[in-house]
Amino acid sequence: MADTSVKDAATTTTATDKTAATTTTTTAQTAQTGTDQIQTSALDQTKAVDKTTTAAATDKQPVQTWPEDWRDQLVGNDEKLLKRMQRYASPRDVANALIAAQNRISSGELRSALKANATPEEAAAWRAENGIPEAPEKYDLKMPNGIVFGEEDKPFVDSFLKSAHAANFHPDQVKAALAWYHQDRETQIEAMAAKDSQQRDATRDELVAEWGVNDFKRNSNQIMSLLDTAPSGVKEILMAARGPDEGALFNNPNVLRFFDSLARQINPVATVVPGVTGNIGTAIGDEIQKYEKMMGNKNSEYWKGTNAEKNQARYRELVSARERMGQRAA
Repeated sequence: MADTSVKDAATTTTATDKTAATTTTTTAQTAQTGTDQIQTSALDQTKAVDKTTTAAATDKQPVQTWPEDWRDQLVGNDEKLLKRMQRYASPRDVANALIAAQNRISSGELRSALKANATPEEAAAWRAENGIPEAPEKYDLKMPNGIVFGEEDKPFVDSFLKSAHAANFHPDQVKAALAWYHQDRETQIEAMAAKDSQQRDATRDELVAEWGVNDFKRNSNQIMSLLDTAPSGVKEILMAARGPDEGALFNNPNVLRFFDSLARQINPVATVVPGVTGNIGTAIGDEIQKYEKMMGNKNSEYWKGTNAEKNQARYRELVSARERMGQRAA
C-alpha cells in the first residue's frame, strides 16, 4: 500500500513537472513571437519612413525660376521677336526648339534657301549642296513602276526639265511631277478610248436604224472610197480629227450623213455597185448584160418567181446609172 502511494506520488510529480515544462516552453514561444512581431512592425515602419523620405526628395527637385521679363531681356525692344517668343513658356523651351531645328538642319531635313540675286557660281554651289543637278539634262529620269517616256514625250519632258531646273526642283520633285503627268495622261487616254467606243456604238445603232444594215455597210464603204480619193494623208487626218466635244469626228452621225451625201453627189453611181475597186462602168455593163440575158427567157426569175420584181428594179437602177455616167462624160 505504501509502495502504491509512493508510485502515485511519483507519477503525480512527474506529470506536474511535464505540465510546468510545457507551460514554460509555450510561454517562451509566445514571448518570442511577440518579439518577432514587434521587430517586423518596426521594420515596416522604417521602410514606410524611407519611402516617404524618398518621395519627398523626389518631389523636392530644384525648380528653375526665371524672371517674368525674361523674353524682354532676350530680344530687347524687337516687337516681332517678342511676339514669336510668346510661343515659348520658358528659356528651356527656347533652347529645346533651337536644338531641334539644328538637328533637322544637320540631318538634311531643312535646307537653306538660295539667296536673291545669287551669282551663277553661288547658284551652282547651292545646287550641288542641295542635290540638284548642274543642268536640266542631268536629272535622273529612271522612273519608278516601269514608267518610260518615248520620243513623242521628249518635247514636253525637255521643256518641263528646263522649267523645273530654273525653279530649283529637287530630283525627287521632278520624278514625282513626271510620274503624275504619266498617270494623268494614261487616265485621259483610257477615258477617251471608252468615250470613243460608246459614241461609235451609238452612231452605228442610230444609222443602222435609219439606213438598214445593208445600206449602212454600203454607205460606209462609199464614204471610205471617197476619202481614198483625197490627197495623201488627208484621210488619216480626217479619221483622227476630233470635234469641240473631244469626240472622234467620224463617230458623229451627222458627219457620216454629210460625207455619204457628198459621195453620192461626186459619184452618183458608186452606190449602185458598192465595193467595186475597178472600172465602175464595166461593172454596171456586165450586170446589165446578165439581166438582159434573163429577159430573153420568159420563165426566168426576171419574169417569174418571188425575185422577179426585185430583179426588174435592179435592172432599171443599172440602166439609170449608166445613163448618168454618159451624161457626166458628155
